[in-house]
Amino acid sequence: MMHRFLIPLTLFLAITLSGCFHKSKEDILSEAEDVRDIGELITILGEPDLKHKMNGQEEWSYKANNGKVVFVVAGNSVVEAHAE
Repeated sequence: MMHRFLIPLTLFLAITLSGCFHKSKEDILSEAEDVRDIGELITILGEPDLKHKMNGQEEWSYKANNGKVVFVVAGNSVVEAHAE
């Protein structure tokens, strides 16, 4: 009888808490401090949460638990990183 309540509760907690595990902006910037190309960036942080093209460049955004971090990408190079 207890299993009937335990499984839905476990699923609910997993779904609810899954959004709480983003790193901080400071952690993301620290981990990617020496990154110069997108291959390294993807290896360290994974695929970005959002990609936005503008003026021949792209902005790659990673969600953080206290905002987001944006990397400006030109070709295969990471040219800038900043927190928002």
